[in-house]
Amino acid sequence: MTFSVIWKFTALLQLNSLIASSVDSASIQQTAAFIDFALRRVPHDMGESRDGNDRLWYVDSLGIYFAVDDNRLSVGPSRRQ
Repeated sequence: MTFSVIWKFTALLQLNSLIASSVDSASIQQTAAFIDFALRRVPHDMGESRDGNDRLWYVDSLGIYFAVDDNRLSVGPSRRQ
């Protein structure tokens, strides 16, 4: 099964801000592409589970908070504390 991944607008703004301010913007773009790829295929296996269907996943320099729905996947920004 292939999932649809819907990035929230705030997540896209933060991602673009990170890319624009990064010394190695290609690395951030590759990480975001990998996240999108993995979430389309096996979202239940990525990251750490939280309440309900919510999950938290850190990949290299990016952290995302996402909710898994068998019909829809929404991705939002996450920051390390």
